[in-house]
Amino acid sequence: MQNINDIWTFINFVTNKYSNGYLSPNEVSQSLDVAQNMLWNNYVGKRNNGNELALIALQPFYNNTAVTSSSSGLALYPALWAETQAIYIDATSQKTSVRQVLHNEVDYALRSAIYPIAEYPRYLEQKTGVQLYPSTTTVVDWHFLSKPTTPVMGYTVSGNEVVYDSATSVQLQFATQYWSEVIALALQDIGVNLANPEVSALVSSLNFNANNGNDGN
Repeated sequence: MQNINDIWTFINFVTNKYSNGYLSPNEVSQSLDVAQNMLWNNYVGKRNNGNELALIALQPFYNNTAVTSSSSGLALYPALWAETQAIYIDATSQKTSVRQVLHNEVDYALRSAIYPIAEYPRYLEQKTGVQLYPSTTTVVDWHFLSKPTTPVMGYTVSGNEVVYDSATSVQLQFATQYWSEVIALALQDIGVNLANPEVSALVSSLNFNANNGNDGN
């Protein structure tokens, strides 16, 4: 499988095989969105429990972006932000790490002898973003874990045929080796209960038959 169109085709093959059903591209996209978020939450939980393999699975979701704070020092969370990994600012022409303070530490931090200055900045997580100390306009280099993008199969219709449109499609964000896990969860959302190994076996079977000129039936 190379794209979301291949996944849509495969899911319709499975649903037709097990329940004589058909799903539109939009229906499959919705189930893939549910499934990808479920798998993402699963791997985040494993990562939090010290599973190093989960870090590999989540690699596509680690991002960094530049965000400019307001004059009051508030930098809004990036799109799809889930959690902050690190924040840096360019202080005196040198990238400086910004340390986090908790809400119950703010008062002490602002009254301490090491008051946050450009060379020793701090940040506090708020509802809509992070409050930087010292409070000033600056460009933040934000490293963060993002939530999954919503998968979309773009298509047009020609007669009764669905024509895949790669330009308007959004692929799964997980690397291809995790697609069978996403598909298994999507099939469960649809109502077809197949375990991940069964999905992988079907995918391998279809790939074998396609390579040998068969239709898999």
